[in-house]
Amino acid sequence: MGNTSQTNLELFYRLPLTDSISITPDLQFVFNPNNNSTNDTIVIGTIRTVFSF
Repeated sequence: MGNTSQTNLELFYRLPLTDSISITPDLQFVFNPNNNSTNDTIVIGTIRTVFSF
């Protein structure tokens, strides 16, 4: 079991489709989850859609 620090990295970009609709794809990486270097990296993907009225 390793003794390391957990590191979180998030990448996102807002893409406006119209004046009132935008989407934001997002990727999150969790390195050394639970502060343990033997744990695999966790990858999370999300797509957010925003409607403005």
